[in-house]
Amino acid sequence: MRRGSLLVDVRERAEWDAGHARQALHVPLGGVPARLAELEAEADGRPVVFICRSGARSARAARTAVEGGLREVRHGGGGMAAWTAAGLPLAPAAGRVL
Repeated sequence: MRRGSLLVDVRERAEWDAGHARQALHVPLGGVPARLAELEAEADGRPVVFICRSGARSARAARTAVEGGLREVRHGGGGMAAWTAAGLPLAPAAGRVL
């Protein structure tokens, strides 16, 4: 089992392109149900943490994942807004949160 967690950004493409966490995987909210098996495999036993702009979409994604059978699921309350407020890095480096 690998250490850490799998961070999954569920925002839309334009939001992702404007700025995202470097280590995040992009899966727009609407694509989460169809990609649960992929997320489980990618997580490889690590917790899956969903993130969006403010926390609402990530909470929905987390519920969908739990209902789909994933274990160790969380959502990043406060989202990317809290991420940038905490001074955490974005990709691209000059990115911003939409």
